[in-house]
Amino acid sequence: MTLTGSMPRRAARLLIAAVAIAHAAFFIVYQRPDWATQWTDQNGYLLLGRVLAQTGRFSRFADTPQYVPEAIRTPVYPAFVALVDVLFGESHLAIAIAQGLLFAATCVIVHAVASTIASDAVATAAGLVVALYPPLPYFAALVLTETLTAFLVTAGLALWLRALARDSTALHLAAGVALAAAALTRPTFALLPLFLVGAALLASRAPRRAVWRGSGVLLAAFASVIAPWLVYNAVYFKALTFSPAGGPGRQLFEGAWQVAFPGRVESELTSLADAVPDRAQLDAQVREVAARSQLPAEPMLRYVHQHQDIALIWTTPTDPWERMLARIAADHEYWRVAVENIRRDPVRHVWRRAIRGTFLMW
Repeated sequence: MTLTGSMPRRAARLLIAAVAIAHAAFFIVYQRPDWATQWTDQNGYLLLGRVLAQTGRFSRFADTPQYVPEAIRTPVYPAFVALVDVLFGESHLAIAIAQGLLFAATCVIVHAVASTIASDAVATAAGLVVALYPPLPYFAALVLTETLTAFLVTAGLALWLRALARDSTALHLAAGVALAAAALTRPTFALLPLFLVGAALLASRAPRRAVWRGSGVLLAAFASVIAPWLVYNAVYFKALTFSPAGGPGRQLFEGAWQVAFPGRVESELTSLADAVPDRAQLDAQVREVAARSQLPAEPMLRYVHQHQDIALIWTTPTDPWERMLARIAADHEYWRVAVENIRRDPVRHVWRRAIRGTFLMW
């Protein structure tokens, strides 16, 4: 018996899960010193999860008389954090362990899917490749959405493939629910069901009527799960959106600047803009960065000034309700400034987008 040859499927999945759990455990130990000092997005998710667990409110503000709805994050990942808090207490370690188990489950699902379209050896290799891919357990040790999203998308795709193979209404329903949960974790995947329906219509060997029926169930389940959240945003924010303050404005702004400078330079400039409020001192340090990196200072100065000016829109208000509204206004300003930046040299922008990155950072 070779490692990936005649190994029974159950043994292969146990091996894959064991490797994934060991890999996740390594990154829990490796990342633990940085839990309180890095990845500040974690603070937002921890706060939302803990307020939700303690009060039932999906808000950053537990004690305000007026309910202040969350304007940036979508609800599924904070609900996951809240569930872990309720079951095991407020513990980053408990969340990391739970996500390590989700990572292992994702690897096993990859093996299960691969075993339906390839040999057992290939399926085992596929599961092990995922289990040994460092970015996945790296993020599993952090309170961020990547691990839960990967699990939900992988599970949704596996259910969809099995639903097509079996012409199963129940599996199409389950796939729609899983994919909706993924979209409510990271809205990047909101359009994925439409592409899956298109793929099924183009590639499935099942009768066309069965494909249409299953696709209808998939889309209906997906829509039923996301509808309450869209209604919630329509009621509180008067907008049909997944994230009122997490729209494309910030992504377009950051994405446009990310191709203007090397990655480390852009990261250093962002850190300076966040850490140095004095404009004269900031300009002097930015010019030092420009000289050291042998790049023009003017675009760097424009970037840090824009970054600071827009951040002031939401950091200046102290009233929770006004601050929430300011986050939405800031996203609109990000969009306006990003479009203005692109219009300065649209041809160069498109060229850089094509060779150095995607149009929108996700």
